[in-house]
Amino acid sequence: MELSFGLFVPKRILMAAKYRGLNLHPSLLPDLRGGAPLQYTLLCERELTGVSLQTLDYRYFDRGIVLAQSPSDPADPSALRIPPTCTTVAALKELVTPAATRMLVAGLRAGVYLPPYEPKGWNPDPKTLAHAPKVTPHDKQLTLSRFREIDQETSSAERRGTLVRRQDAIGPLWFLSRDAQGQQKRIIIDAVEEAPGLSPANRPSMVTIVDPEDTTNKNHDDSASSPKLYPIPFEDGEPQTYSESTTKPLDQPNMHLNFWYPAGHAAKEEKYALYLGNYRVLSLKVEGGGPKPTLHALLGFIIK
Repeated sequence: MELSFGLFVPKRILMAAKYRGLNLHPSLLPDLRGGAPLQYTLLCERELTGVSLQTLDYRYFDRGIVLAQSPSDPADPSALRIPPTCTTVAALKELVTPAATRMLVAGLRAGVYLPPYEPKGWNPDPKTLAHAPKVTPHDKQLTLSRFREIDQETSSAERRGTLVRRQDAIGPLWFLSRDAQGQQKRIIIDAVEEAPGLSPANRPSMVTIVDPEDTTNKNHDDSASSPKLYPIPFEDGEPQTYSESTTKPLDQPNMHLNFWYPAGHAAKEEKYALYLGNYRVLSLKVEGGGPKPTLHALLGFIIK
């Protein structure tokens, strides 16, 4: 029996076992094959989840014969629907674990592992399927393209915003900046929440590309009706090594990440949290340090 092993079981071991082996996978296979099905269930905004009991294949991940499976029809009363409050991997795991336990016990008692095998999986439209590879550090990085995608989304009461959904599914998310001493740093989002009611008209864009030859300060507008801006340097791409980060110039535009808080508010009133796009960032961690209120964490990065 294999449970979230994450590696191939060698052919010699499978062939030596009397019944070849079984695997419990927390998704409705063939949807979300891979090492991170729970994370991608949340990322893909699936409304239904489930468990699949499959045979082990020594050549491919999650391509065994499905011997038992949760209902794939949302109309089925026993289908495992994901409630709106289930927004984290821990909560989703808690939801599927009882179903997985029942399926394993029932499958062993029914002898589903005895050949000839009887396939029990569903046959979805291949176009609707997603892959669920292992989560990498790059998946957690907020790049320019990801910030732009998040910035352009429309707020909806029915749909969680991409930033909080991604933070809950695979976080903590992080991005690259450069402090006042010129050192590239990884800044990690510790806590973030949606800020409903904000419109594009009364907030700055997340990232702006600036002309280094333009000496006018366009980052700050002190009028009472304008948001208070706290721009910091933003860098795209792979993190540099320590030796490179102060000596190797980046071949990319000069960019700012625009933190802010609404007009008429005070930093203390916001408990030193800052906004980023349509989100309220409560706390951050600069690599090597602990969590701090966002404004305090960014003091060494803010462009004056």
